[in-house]
Formats: sequence, structure tokens, C-alpha cells
Amino acid sequence: MASTGDIGSSLLFEVDRFYAMQQIQLDSGDVDGFGRSFTESATFALGAGDSVPGGRAGIVAVMRGLVERFQAAAVHRHHWFGMRRLDHQDDGAIRAVYYAFVSHTSSDGVVTIDPSSVVTDHLVRTADGALAVRSRRIVLDLAGHV
Repeated sequence: MASTGDIGSSLLFEVDRFYAMQQIQLDSGDVDGFGRSFTESATFALGAGDSVPGGRAGIVAVMRGLVERFQAAAVHRHHWFGMRRLDHQDDGAIRAVYYAFVSHTSSDGVVTIDPSSVVTDHLVRTADGALAVRSRRIVLDLAGHV
């Protein structure tokens, strides 16, 4: 159950910077940097499906394949996160729920946008005090994809 503690402006700013760094790393092809923003045992799931196996290493492997596929097709991807809600959790984590859009720009300038999604992250502090994703679930806005 979430606690009702106030989320201060400094935490909002820190979380915004965290997501900006994380997604710029992914979109620029720095998959290892992106991976370091997850805990070693992190879970990552799309919809009601099973999580990517292998924790951080598994997430990095899946993302590396995805990035390489888009790079080979000369498609630039950009992640856009917004309408974020943060809640303190009883275990000390921060539950972040937000909307996400992913745009794809082809080499001829054609832009497409994936279906929007709702992302739920549980953020925790690492030993050095930095934020890291302990779990991520992405639910696409598609009928029957829950």
C-alpha cells in the first residue's frame, strides 16, 4: 500500500532528470548506460506477459537487440514520458506511473508513433543514493493488451 507522504519538488526534479538520462542513453544507443539504471535483479515486462529473464543483464540483451535492429534500418527512436505520478511505497520504493510515447523517424523523414502506453516503475535507491528501476511494466494502449 502506498503511503500518503508528500512528493517534494526536489524529488520530482530528480526523477525527471533520471528519466531524461535513462531514455537519452537508450535512444542514443548507450545500452550499457541504460542498463545501469536498473537494479541487478530488475524485472521488465510488457503487458501481462512474463518479465524479461535474467534481471539487468537480460534487459540489456533485449534492448541491445532492439537498438541494433532500428540502427540497421536507419530509424531514430525517441521516448517521450509525461503525466507522471509519484507515490511513496511502504517498502521505501517510489512508484512512478506515467504515459509514454515512442516516435520513429526514418532516414527519409517519415515519423511514426507507437501506440501510447502506461508505464509503472518501482524506483529504489542504490547504495550510493542514486535512483534505479527495480521493476517496470509497460501496458500498451491496445484492446486486450493488459
